[in-house]
Amino acid sequence: MKVISSEEMGRLDRESPVEAAALMERAGKGMAEFIRDCLPGFPVVFLCGAGNNGGDGIVAASYLRQWGRQEQVYLLSDKKLKGLPALQAKNYPGKINILKNMEELKFILSGKAITVDCILGTGFTPPLRQNVRDILEIVNKNSKITLSCDIPTGVNASDGRADEVSAQADVTVTFEFPKTGHILPPGSDYSGSVELVKIGTGIKPQEYNREFEMICRDDCRDYFIRRKKRSHKKDFGHVLAVGGSPGMECSVAMAAAGALKSGAGLVSCAVSGQVWNRISNISMSSMAVLLDGFESDNIHKIIDFAAGRNIDSALIGPGMGTSPDALPLTDGLIKQLNCPLVLDADALNCIAASGPEILDKRKGRITLLTPHPGEMSRLCGKNKKIIAEKGIEIAVEFARKYSVIVLLKGYRSVVTDGKSVFINSTGGPGMAVGGSGDILSGMAGALLAQGFSGIEAAKTAAWVHGRAGDLAIWKKGERSAQPEDFLAEMGRV
Repeated sequence: MKVISSEEMGRLDRESPVEAAALMERAGKGMAEFIRDCLPGFPVVFLCGAGNNGGDGIVAASYLRQWGRQEQVYLLSDKKLKGLPALQAKNYPGKINILKNMEELKFILSGKAITVDCILGTGFTPPLRQNVRDILEIVNKNSKITLSCDIPTGVNASDGRADEVSAQADVTVTFEFPKTGHILPPGSDYSGSVELVKIGTGIKPQEYNREFEMICRDDCRDYFIRRKKRSHKKDFGHVLAVGGSPGMECSVAMAAAGALKSGAGLVSCAVSGQVWNRISNISMSSMAVLLDGFESDNIHKIIDFAAGRNIDSALIGPGMGTSPDALPLTDGLIKQLNCPLVLDADALNCIAASGPEILDKRKGRITLLTPHPGEMSRLCGKNKKIIAEKGIEIAVEFARKYSVIVLLKGYRSVVTDGKSVFINSTGGPGMAVGGSGDILSGMAGALLAQGFSGIEAAKTAAWVHGRAGDLAIWKKGERSAQPEDFLAEMGRV
């Protein structure tokens, strides 16, 4: 999805043939639907400013009240509302409260509550007024879940500049197009997961941020297409996962589970025979290709199986280990497997050890790498600090040089084929737990097996994986959510 500035969004609103009141109604309803469908059933507290951002919040509160959700609306001052916000306040079916003092706000948020930040919108430029800073300090400390309307209060939507006491959103619901401030730091650090609501301005932007795009639900439409009634398992691809040495069995099991949860018709695991029993207990629908170990002598078993079963995609690396024998095995599979290939975890470490030039042998075939920053550091020979500062540029350079697709994992994961750059809008620090990346690589393998292009498989896997993580974290909290919870939520995405 193209990214625009707040100024360009303002132009769309002004020039839209749709009445401003209708656009506000659509924005508020879309935000309410997201709260209803995706967030836990905690009470919802709307903190509304006097501008259109506050008007959006009052509309959302009205819909939640109609749907039977417990909600309260608080204006930040007794300043008389004007224009559309005043109209929405007049139509609101409940009582609109005036926030009297900070102790009252602490009490309001003392239980489990979703705070909806509708204080300041996309026209804001730092710094914040002191009274707003005081409010946000309490919200950031006490809110169970914080949702920001359009942009977190305190963040400039056009360039990402932010007051240091900006709203720490868990999720931001924005309208029509994502804004540059959602992607550029420090604004990106405050925005949380970004949810897009289309409000139908009726005109297209003239100016975009041409450096990158943000991955939103609209970019993953093919994932949500209903399947034909007369379908069978072979219509949805056969994934081969290679990994799972003793002590690291769960890695390939999680990858297999991720592939199955993403719609793969069949998943087979090429694993050491001694670990298969444990893997089969975690991913019961998987099949096995039993190996003596990951010595190079086993290449022919894997290649013959892939050819005989018409494997549609292969995933190499989760829990495989980096023994001396694993290097020639990885090299041989990279050269000889003709199907689309996902390289993750220990496969990336083997490539780093033997030299990424081995990837040149894959030219003309889809090859997707899913490194975290540490693996990217080893692949390209640059330290982690440089990866942290220039991750996008480094991923683009690597993808271009070796004709591969790179999915650089992390907050705001980066997907690139060396030409286009896509930044993911979902996921957060609660997903920083072992096994999460294995699920992602299995998902990417499943999408490739179902016929997605390399770049679309990477984008879709990143977004769906992040959204499943978001749903789990909003329920269980950042510290408690586990990879099993991410898998459990994938059906709700």
